[in-house]
Amino acid sequence: MTKNLCRIIAVTAIIAPTLHLISDAMEWGSGGFSRIQLLINYAGFLPMPFMMIGLYAAQRPKIGWIGLIGAILYGIAFIYFAHTTLLALEESLPNYEILWQKLGAVYTFHGGGCRRFDVWILCL
Repeated sequence: MTKNLCRIIAVTAIIAPTLHLISDAMEWGSGGFSRIQLLINYAGFLPMPFMMIGLYAAQRPKIGWIGLIGAILYGIAFIYFAHTTLLALEESLPNYEILWQKLGAVYTFHGGGCRRFDVWILCL
């Protein structure tokens, strides 16, 4: 892996979660969703699957196949979360509670079960 590619992965690993944090702060501060907040959230979620695979690749061969499984599962979860952000934008949903009610168990699985499983895998 080239140094430039490692730098891109590192910068993405800083910027994407920072955008998500800013989005969460905006949501908390306003008490709900706004168009700009959801666009920032989407911009933070969009590179996450690629970032996870990149972080895995940067740690090869030490991380092993279990790390690859975790990176893939975490990436899948963020693909779904990016979709939910687009859904909230398209339907002008006012807040997280309404989004969660609309999506129910599928959202809970991706947000809790799948991501917790990923963290467990990555910690092995």
